[in-house]
Amino acid sequence: AIGLAAQPWQLYAGVGVLVLGSSLVNPSTTGLISLYAGATEQGRVLGIFRSLGALARAFTPVLAGGV
Repeated sequence: AIGLAAQPWQLYAGVGVLVLGSSLVNPSTTGLISLYAGATEQGRVLGIFRSLGALARAFTPVLAGGV
């Protein structure tokens, strides 16, 4: 929806919603993953989770540009 903004205020509102959602979801999912991972495997599991998130943030613009 951000790409369809016709006015600057719509862009700012869309980015604000995106930032708010991201700031709520990222800590929550990290906390849940740390709760479900065992004490000996927390580092590995959280490292994999954050690495996959970084890869997704890197490749999403490339994939979205192809659409």
